[in-house]
Order: sequence, then C-alpha cells, then structure tokens
Amino acid sequence: MMNSRLICLAVTLLVSGFLLQARPEVDRGGLRYGFSPRIKRFSWANLKFRVVNPDPVACDVEVRFVDSYRGAIGHKNVFTENVHVPAMTTVNFSSQVMSEDSEEYRLESFVDGIQNTRSDSFMVSIIAGDSQYITILNDHDDVSLGAFSMLPRFKGAYYTTSFSAKDPPGTWELLKKSACVVVLRPDFSRYSPEAFQAILDYVCQGGHLLFADPEGAAEAYYTPLAELLPVVPLRFRRISGLESLSAIYPDFSTFCHEVSFLEALPLGEGVTILEERGIPVFRWKKFGLGTSRFSALPLTADSLGANWPDIFEASVYVPKVVVELSEAVPALDEMAGFVVPGIEALRKIFLVYFVLVALPIGLGIYFRRTGIAWFTTAFATIALTAYILKAAAAGHSEEKGIFLSFIETTVYGPSSSPGDGLYGIFSTSDGKLSVGTKIKSALLSCIPPPDNIMAMYQKAGESPFSTGSAFTPPTEVYTAEGVSRIKDMSLNSHGSRQFYASYNSLPDEYFVLPELSYEKDGFKFASWKLPDAFNPDNAWLQFPNGVVPLDISAGEIILSPTSKAPSSDATLLAVQRCVKEAWRRGSPFLMLVENSQENNVLLPGDVISNGKRLSIIPLRERASGRFLTVPPQSILISAGDTSTRMIMLGNAFKRGLLARSDSDYIVRFQLPPVFMSLKAERVVVEMKVLNEGANVSLTPVLMKGSLLENKFHADGEKAGKLEDGKYVFSDVGDFIRNGTGFINVKVGLKRTNLPIGEALRANTWTMDSFDISVSGSMPENIASFEF
Repeated sequence: MMNSRLICLAVTLLVSGFLLQARPEVDRGGLRYGFSPRIKRFSWANLKFRVVNPDPVACDVEVRFVDSYRGAIGHKNVFTENVHVPAMTTVNFSSQVMSEDSEEYRLESFVDGIQNTRSDSFMVSIIAGDSQYITILNDHDDVSLGAFSMLPRFKGAYYTTSFSAKDPPGTWELLKKSACVVVLRPDFSRYSPEAFQAILDYVCQGGHLLFADPEGAAEAYYTPLAELLPVVPLRFRRISGLESLSAIYPDFSTFCHEVSFLEALPLGEGVTILEERGIPVFRWKKFGLGTSRFSALPLTADSLGANWPDIFEASVYVPKVVVELSEAVPALDEMAGFVVPGIEALRKIFLVYFVLVALPIGLGIYFRRTGIAWFTTAFATIALTAYILKAAAAGHSEEKGIFLSFIETTVYGPSSSPGDGLYGIFSTSDGKLSVGTKIKSALLSCIPPPDNIMAMYQKAGESPFSTGSAFTPPTEVYTAEGVSRIKDMSLNSHGSRQFYASYNSLPDEYFVLPELSYEKDGFKFASWKLPDAFNPDNAWLQFPNGVVPLDISAGEIILSPTSKAPSSDATLLAVQRCVKEAWRRGSPFLMLVENSQENNVLLPGDVISNGKRLSIIPLRERASGRFLTVPPQSILISAGDTSTRMIMLGNAFKRGLLARSDSDYIVRFQLPPVFMSLKAERVVVEMKVLNEGANVSLTPVLMKGSLLENKFHADGEKAGKLEDGKYVFSDVGDFIRNGTGFINVKVGLKRTNLPIGEALRANTWTMDSFDISVSGSMPENIASFEF
C-alpha cells in the first residue's frame, strides 16, 4: 500500500512538472527603431518577442510590455497584446508600442489569467533629446551612407537607423521623429501597401524624404512613391565630374570614381536647387507639410570625397522644431469643465489678499483704531476665502457624468489625411471607462511629457514625474485584431485623465490649396474660397515661429490689416496656445477651427463631448522675384548652446529671468529649407524686453559658427546698428550658412552694487518678443519658384 502511494505521488509530481513545463513562455523580447536599439524617449518603436507553446492545446497568451523600473518611478503607458498560439507552435510577434524614459523593459505573460513566474527583460539605449534620427531605407549591401554620424560635425546631432524590406515601417508614427528619411536602394517589390502609405503619410505630416541614390529614385517611379518624386527619370550615364557642383564648392574637382547620373525632367511644382545644362541635379518638391528631395547623383562618401559632408548636410537640412505639450492638458481640462488656477491667477489672488489685509491695518495704526482695523481685516479674509472656494467650485462642472474634451487635427494631403488627437476625460465621480477607436489603424497612449523636459534626464530611472503614490495610474492599452483599446481606465472623482491618438483616413474632396507668396517686404496671403467641407469659426496662419490671425468673410479666408486674434473666447485661446506648442511643423499652414461633437474614439453613450475639430491645410509657397525678405514668423529660433537651453523653453524665452552679472546667451536661427541657398544681405533683430528697474541691458551681435561642429569663432562677431528700435546688420553673407545663423544676446547690468531687495526687482527681465527677419537674393535659377 505504501509503495503504491509513493508511486502515485511520483507520477503526480512528474505529470505536474510536465504540465508546468508545458506552459507557454515568452522570450527573445526586444525594442527596436528599425535595426537600432537606440530609442528616443516617449516615441513609437517596434516590439518583437517570441511565444513558445509546447502544449498540445491551443491557448491565448496575454503579453504586457512594461517599464522595468515601474515600481520605482511612475510610468505612463502599459501595452498589452493578446496573442493566439496554436498547439505546439512557436509564434514570432511584432507590434508597435510607445517607449518610456527608461533603458530597461520587461515582458510579462498571462495564460488563463495566471501570470507566468518567468518574465523576459531587455535593454535599450536612450538617445539625447536634442539628437535627431536619420532613417535609411535600403536593401543593397554595396550602397551605404557610411558611418557619417561618427564624423565630428554630426556626432551627437544625428543617429542613424535602417529599415529593410523584410520589416519596413508599417505606419507613419514610426517615422514621425525622423529628421529625414533617406531612400537608397530598397527592394520595393517586397513593400506592402501599408509601408508605402506610411512613407506618404510621414511626408504629408511634415517629414522630409531624400532620394539619395539615383537608381533607387528611378525604381521608386514605378511605385506609389512616384507621387513624391519631383522629376521624371529618363536615362543613366556615367560621369566623373560635375561643372555645376564646382560652382557651389570651388575646391571640388572630380568624383572619387565614375558614378551614375540620372538624367530627368522636372515634374510639377518644385524648386531646382542645382542644375547641369537644364537637367536637375538637386530638386525639391513640397508634399503636404513636408518635402521630397531628389539627387541625380549618389550622395555617398565613397563618391563625393572631401566635399561629401557639406553636400550631405545641405541635403538633409531640416529646421529643428522643439515640440511641447505643456498647453495640452490645461486646454483639455478647461474644455471639459475641470479648471485649475494658473500661476497668474494665484498671483492676482495673493495680491488682492495683501491689499485687503495691509490697507485696513495701515489705516488702523495711522488713525489709532486697531480694533476696527483687525475686525475689518478678519472680515476681508473670510470674504476672500469664500470667494476662492466658490471660484474653485465653479471650476468643476456641476453636471453629473463623464465629459470628454478633444482637440483633433487632420492634415489634408493628396493621398490620405493623417491626424492627431488629444483627449481629456473629466469625471464627477469615481469609476472606470473603456475607450476604443473608430479607425483600425489608430494608436492610443497617454500624452507623453514635453520633449525638452525629458531631455534633462539622461539616466535611466530619473524622471520629473516620479511622485510616488500621487502619480496618475498608467494607461493600459490593449491591442487585439489590430484595434487599440484603453480598457477600464481608472477615473477619480473630479479628476482628469488625458490620452493621445494618431490615425489616418481617406482624404475628403479635392480643392485648390491657398497660396503664400514671399515678397521684397515680407509675405502676402491670397484670399482663399472655403470648400464646402469646411465651416470654420476661426482661422489663422500657423508659422514655425508665430501665428497670424485671419478673417472669415462671405465664405472666404482673407488677411486684412484689421485681422485680430480672438480675445474673448478663453477656450479658443487655450486651443490656439496648444496648437502652437503641440502641432508645430517646419512648414507654414492654414489652420481652420470649428466646434464638433464627433471624434475618432468610441465611448459609452452617456459621455458628454465638447471638442474642437482642427483642419490643417498645406500652403503653396511661391516667390516671384529674386530679392525677398523671410519674415520673422518663418524663422525658427532655438537655443544655440547648453547654457541658453536653461533660459529657453523649446523655441521661446522663459519669463522672469534674473541677471546676476554679465552673461552671453547664444540663439540659433534657421530659415525654411527652401531658402537655405539665400544669399543673405541684411538681418534685422527686434527685441522687446520687460525690465521694471531698467538695470538690464541686452545687445544682440551676429556670430560665426556651426552648431554641428560645436564651434563659435570669437573673432567672428558683427555688431548691429540701432535704427528705430531695431538692430540692423548689413553685409552678413559670411554669417549665415545653409540657412542657419547664430546671435549672441549679451546681457549686462548697468549698476552692480544694488541692495538685495532692489536687485531682485531691478535685475529681473523678460524677453517679451524676439523677432528676426532676413533679406537677401536667391540664385538666378530659382529666383522665381512655386513650391
């Protein structure tokens, strides 16, 4: 009897061990952007893993992608994939997830609700916030850009990654953070329709595509990418030199070896940057908000020799736009009825409180009526406290239920309409809410923190959002059958949660794009008849560095001297600030805003919606004369060195800066790419500085330098002449390279020995506005263009 029991126990243990061993396992996890493990914070990347099911029964495995440090710091997103694994099968799975600010992640797996004890961990490398991707599409080993990112002038500024035809980018969100996508010689025969559409949508959204190999460009002509080509390919010939290239680079003689040169004809509207006997060598075309760039010769180091870095830098040149989402959350909260007083509101409340308290006390002491004074002070304090509480209560919607606020933008392009949406949910009571998407291709995630804040945290595990138990619970995104869902999102009473969605859809009716022309004195906007599909309440021109309000009159959009930004609609002002920070692009565009109840997410029927539909209309840009002025709104400014990043948030100066001694702040300014060959003759800088004590002096000077080389020449400074409150710089051709220049804002103190109390007031300054305009002449071959 004892032996039989032991045998049964042994068999039971063996069977249990077999069953435990037979549970499906997840391994070989990895996060990649193309072939690179270098990932930018809070950006979309490809997650790959393997699911092994040795069991003779099929099962569903739930796999969760989480930050390994999530127990130590708050994280934003948890992505969950549901994978069906047939019996005794191995499944290699790929999906898109949003990375966090960590360098270590893990995959957790669940079968029948039971978590496997084993989890798969893996590492990635976080690249600096100021660095940009150069993404390469290539499938030929004998064609390569080389290790250009290791050259001193590019190192730290650009990182490269490659996509092959085996695993091309499936959606435009994967390419969104690329400064430029370089097409070498991909195997287009293996590209899916989704891969072609991802590239088209990326450019339409504001990306830049460079056909850097003529054979790859010729092959692209027979694919859907033909819509991006600015030329019609004709034939190839072998050349050893190029006379027109010598005109731009005088020290250029011949190529390292004979190279293929693609003879082609210009196609459609575009700008021929360089031509050889009427044949385009470099030609650019605008597509949506982005550009497509063509080179008739291979832009590879082994072909162009010593001049290659200069030629390549000019070809991938893109103005750096720092995107902020700092205005997104307040705008969404205000639209949903959840309002938190800002710093200015609190400052006014405390100022009123100080006056109501100090005035009775002062009068009581002066007239020796202290009892009345203290009674009046107490009464004023109680009244003001009641007012604050009432104002706080008014900041919450009194209606019962859940409110959705959204700001959705759609970029209208020729192939599809890529879109972004910011959503905020305000709840009057605790609860849970599940959110789906109406469009299968949509991606969901939490709104990530601003890019430039995350750039200050370089080490894994550091986060400005690690607030312990007070941190908002993460958003868990479930993906099944290609559809993203946020399941059972926790909502706190009178709390607000925000999330983000990106999507694309078929374009609406075709219409003629509005036109922006550059003239000698600035820009002009031609009146534009509204298509039937739009019924906007407001419109404005959105430039990389400013907003220009427009009027809507008799079904037309017009720019008049009396056009003013809305001042009475607080919600619209919040939306406009949000758009300025969250949807910055390198190209100008027309923005149309209208109220809407329809959105691109699926919600229960009892949710009340309040949203804005924003339509982004690309502009046809043209110049009719050789001499023109690039206006301040088109010129992007950003920090030019490390110390200046401390006083600039993205592309604007902070407010309330304290000057302790003489100091220098280097500001980089960039012209739109189409003007990078402009021969600058005159730069005008207009500053408006607020300094109550009039003790701070600011003087701008032009500098010679290169940000990529991280060099500034001390002997290369040029002072400006003060005319009508503006600093005018003449003969500036040597100070602007490839459309980029640097200004040193010298901050000094007129009096240095001030008492501490007086110095705090007299030395505090705010840059109210900082505008730069550049005038010059375009080369003869592109003096007149439509782009």
